[in-house]
Amino acid sequence: MAESVLIAFRYLKGKRKKVLVPSTLHPEYLAVLKTVTGPFDLEIESIGPNRQRAKLIRIPCLLKWQMPLAVVVQSPNFYGIVESRAKDIAASARESGAVSVFCCIEPTSLGLFASPGDLGFDIAALELQSLGNPPSFGGPFAGVIAVKKDFMRSIPGRIVGQTSDADGKRAFVLTLATREQHIRREKATSNICSNEGLIALRTAIYLTLMGEDGFARLARTNYRNAHYLSSLCAERGIKVKYSGTFYNEFTAEFPQKHFAIIFTISQKQGYLAGLQAGRKGTAFNGDGTEFKERTWTFFIRS
Repeated sequence: MAESVLIAFRYLKGKRKKVLVPSTLHPEYLAVLKTVTGPFDLEIESIGPNRQRAKLIRIPCLLKWQMPLAVVVQSPNFYGIVESRAKDIAASARESGAVSVFCCIEPTSLGLFASPGDLGFDIAALELQSLGNPPSFGGPFAGVIAVKKDFMRSIPGRIVGQTSDADGKRAFVLTLATREQHIRREKATSNICSNEGLIALRTAIYLTLMGEDGFARLARTNYRNAHYLSSLCAERGIKVKYSGTFYNEFTAEFPQKHFAIIFTISQKQGYLAGLQAGRKGTAFNGDGTEFKERTWTFFIRS
């Protein structure tokens, strides 16, 4: 995702400096973005969502008068909510001359919801871990950058193209690669390139076996399981915090009296109970402000 923002920076030749980022972006992604873009003196502005729905409301308006370099949208976002205004944000970015970046940490959602290309985004950054790759105690994972044709020369790394050799047989060759990628490395577009061929192969095998129909069924199953779990939680006084459409994960508020019991039992049975977002009396809204409720807020994955 951070490299996608640098693609936008190179594409616009450094003419703009501000990057609009929703506070619903995964905090680790935001931290990496700040680190990677630090040497380029880019201004990262975090935009808070609607408090009740954890959705982006203000970004289309901000794009019209702030004229930023890029805008980043994560969907489903950190709270599990699908950004219903993603298409509007991409269109507003195009009108303002900004580059739109779609960040997808859970790619199985693309079997159910519109793809970044269909939504009109310029660049998509995807994580491949859930496509047939086990967590493996933190890695290895693989990331993907997909761009519109206009941005191809700004992609980090090497682009492999298909062609024909002298005998007319199919051949593959590095294409659109500048000499800086190989020789003048300090001037290369990026030096992050690593060999993730094994992960790419596992992903290709997984997607081939799943097929288009199987991939769509998987997405529907994830969606149904998450909503089934949320209904069970509601029956026991554990409510979903945000009202927007969610996929695979949701944010739940536990009554204080239930929290310790649920968490302890889950751990004993070998389940990861969730990521704690707030605790007794104090938790945080998506925009970073505190709200005062005697609840425990958790992110739950079905």
